[in-house]
Amino acid sequence: MSFTGASMGSVAGTARRAFEFGQTYVVKPKGKHQATIVWLHGLGDNGSSWSSLLETLPLPNIKWICPTAPQRPITLFGGFPSTAWFDVNDLSENAIDDNEGLDASAAYVASLLATEPPHIKLGVGGFSMGAATSLYSATCFVRGKYENGNSYPVNLSAAVGLSGWLPCAKTLTSKLEGVEGAVNRATSLPILLCHGKDIFNLALFQQRSIAELWTPQGWNFAFRRQLNDWEIMRVAEFLNTVDTFNGLHTGEDKLWWSGNNKGVFKVNKAYKMMDQPSNHNLNWPWKQIWKNRIPHKISCFIWLFAKEATLTQDNVMKKGITLCSRCFLSKETYETVNHLFLHCTYTLKLWSHAQESLRGSEELGGSRSTC
Repeated sequence: MSFTGASMGSVAGTARRAFEFGQTYVVKPKGKHQATIVWLHGLGDNGSSWSSLLETLPLPNIKWICPTAPQRPITLFGGFPSTAWFDVNDLSENAIDDNEGLDASAAYVASLLATEPPHIKLGVGGFSMGAATSLYSATCFVRGKYENGNSYPVNLSAAVGLSGWLPCAKTLTSKLEGVEGAVNRATSLPILLCHGKDIFNLALFQQRSIAELWTPQGWNFAFRRQLNDWEIMRVAEFLNTVDTFNGLHTGEDKLWWSGNNKGVFKVNKAYKMMDQPSNHNLNWPWKQIWKNRIPHKISCFIWLFAKEATLTQDNVMKKGITLCSRCFLSKETYETVNHLFLHCTYTLKLWSHAQESLRGSEELGGSRSTC
């Protein structure tokens, strides 16, 4: 993997503002070079994180170019600067598209692809905001020009979007009307879109409170788009769960623990509940963890590990934080509790070393006892 330094400029006059793009990381093909894909990271990330992951993929004939977005003030963050391909002012469908920022990023991507050999297939892809930028680049290719009217110079062969969205979607249909060759370019361009199964991503109003969504007639949910077949069952399960809600009541909100009738948390009761057989008829080994004479820090760590509650990247992502999950030791797969502490190649070496040390201690102890 190699990288180039930062570049600055308005990118062939496609924007009035000057954007300074960060370092670009390149993953060279291990086999015959057949395609080049510019891969764009998400908001607040950089090209290095994705290049490390893409380098592990079994795709030896693809060259990956992973640029880093410019640092710019983000309106949604109150002007706080972050690496971003364009400005974001709202998370709803009424958000105002930053056409100037989109044009600048799309033109920068095109400039990276324009230097590739003529026989190489060219593609663009990304995650989250990077996916939005890649899809915007695809629309520029189909239209044959950027939003500002400058011509789009690259012949794309593929576009990929992971957990992203299409900027300027409301006006795209009208912009394509009467454009010569747009239909042929659109039908010939393969596009892969992938999204997670979490229905929270479908919610139109993700930041609203219960009081804003609850009415005397029931819940007032709204989704960003029509549901796909595989999402209908998930939504139905969710509605069955929230249907047990008894409505809003006046009074001060307070925590209520379901372990007893008074709603007051009791430590001894919690331990007894955890010690009860689970649905799989397995007893939780809390006595083996807390009753042994070992340092308290070790007990706490074993407890978190057994509960799969250590702060691995997959657990952090479950809390709504967007990351590119991968094991920083082996760089082979996602960072989960079981992988990091059991299956990682580095971890297996440590376990083997520990077993050999214990085996040696047992043999030494046995020889002493026979003397």
